[in-house]
Parts: sequence; structure tokens; C-alpha cells
Amino acid sequence: MLDAAFALMRTPLFGPRAAAWCDFLDQRNAGAMFLSTDIDNAARMPAGAAVAGKCASIFAMPDEEPTAAYTMFGLTDADIATLAYLRDGQALLKRGAESLPLKLHLESLGPKLRATLSGDAPPAFAPQSLAS
Repeated sequence: MLDAAFALMRTPLFGPRAAAWCDFLDQRNAGAMFLSTDIDNAARMPAGAAVAGKCASIFAMPDEEPTAAYTMFGLTDADIATLAYLRDGQALLKRGAESLPLKLHLESLGPKLRATLSGDAPPAFAPQSLAS
């Protein structure tokens, strides 16, 4: 789910069912990726804590000024401090209590996919339309 799709998590129809949806995917041996360029906004999501608790792995990208919002996703103070020192091409992998800084090799990805993953791609549609 991208930032625009997080608007769905705020709707009365889907938001309260988000954690159960994650359980359903797990039962079907499937998964979902929750991607956001606005961690503070994602952390304020009403179903955020329930959904974050269902995540098997969290990849956190470099953030020069990380906020306490990362704690909602299970990152410790040490993890949050690490984010400030990571650079482009690096990420922090969080699985349970284990945290590993990683070097990502994204050179083989096409330019559009790299731009999307880095948050530099233009939006495919206006996210405001989902919120209304």
C-alpha cells in the first residue's frame, strides 16, 4: 500500500478490518507491502498499531531527522538513531528484536521503479480523491 492507499485505512469500511485483512493474507500464505514516505502520517493511522503488529519485517530508509513515530512500527531508540546515519542505498531491516543495517543494490532496477521506491516518482493519481 502506498501513501495514497493509506487513505483507505482511515475509512470506516476498511480501517477497522485492516488487522483482520492482514490475518487473512497470512492464512492464504500471501502478504502486503505497506510503503510510506510520510512516517508521521502513517503512524497516526487509526489501525496503525494493529497493522504494525502484523508486520513480519520492516524496512526503514534513511531519514536525516527521524521522529518518535517510528516507535509505533517497533523501532527502538537505537534503531531511530541509526536511521539518521544511513545514506542513500542503505536501509534498516527490523525483524522482531533484530535490527540490521543493509546495503541495497538497486542498480538493476529500471529508472521508473527506482524513482517510485525513492519517492521521486510523480503520483499516478491524486491521493485527495481517496480521502473524500
